[in-house]
Amino acid sequence: MDHKETLYARFISGELSEQEVKALKQSGEWEELELITKSASELKLPVYDKAASYEKLQQSIRANNKVKTIIPKRSPGFKILAIAASLLLLLGAFLTFSNNSIQVVAEKGENKTHVTKDGSTIRLNAGSKITYTQGILKQERRFNLEGEAFFEVTKGKPFKVNTINGSVSVLGTSFNVKAWGRKMFVECYSGRVKAESQGMESVLSAQESIVFLKNRKNPIKQIKHKGPLWSQGTNKYEEEYAHFVLEDIGRQFNIEMINKSHEQLFTGMFKHDSLEDALNAVCIPLGLKWELSRDKKQVYISN
Repeated sequence: MDHKETLYARFISGELSEQEVKALKQSGEWEELELITKSASELKLPVYDKAASYEKLQQSIRANNKVKTIIPKRSPGFKILAIAASLLLLLGAFLTFSNNSIQVVAEKGENKTHVTKDGSTIRLNAGSKITYTQGILKQERRFNLEGEAFFEVTKGKPFKVNTINGSVSVLGTSFNVKAWGRKMFVECYSGRVKAESQGMESVLSAQESIVFLKNRKNPIKQIKHKGPLWSQGTNKYEEEYAHFVLEDIGRQFNIEMINKSHEQLFTGMFKHDSLEDALNAVCIPLGLKWELSRDKKQVYISN
């Protein structure tokens, strides 16, 4: 079962979280889910005429004179199975009509590049995911992002990136979006982008960045680099909470960080070439200690 089918199944069973519902409404997929539910609720099974069916069977028996009289019986669960089958058929038809939902995932410890049909390039940072519907690209280029990605957008239809913390809209440009935890961080390298979050918005020009955190918008800042530093093997921070930085190390090196809930603010950087050097670069300035597990799958952080 792919991502979209799983999402629809969780919607039908009422298991979606408030954050997921909010993200779905921002992306426009909420209307699709409501359409499926409404259509399924209107489905009706044809009326089964037991007497007519029995008479038809008896006529067949008399004509052939080869079998004994049989009274047809219906399983109590038949109607439930029929409704479930109808819903699955409707869901399958709807997904086919949606022109193929595409999902691109960069696993922890890897980066991944994806080129869309219109020639736009999306580079996903470690542990990130992008989803979109191919057919929609003809009218509006709309993407759902979990994590961090760099976008090089070809000119054309409006291009929008939705995250759980806000959205970014452009016409043709290059920019980076990072949306982990409660924060959305946007950098623009060429052209202009509009960043929106919690009713606040800012328009960025080339070499500008902004951070949205909950109900706060930080001032626009100038940047010197021409592309995302993570694509060059470096993560850089300015007054970032230590636990967010440690989570980034975990994603980059595909390792689990234990006891990472530290509220110190970190300003500095770490490189992607050595786990030990990255941990030292972050932990030593903050007075933290770290220990690697024997199987080298976990890192324990302590004061």
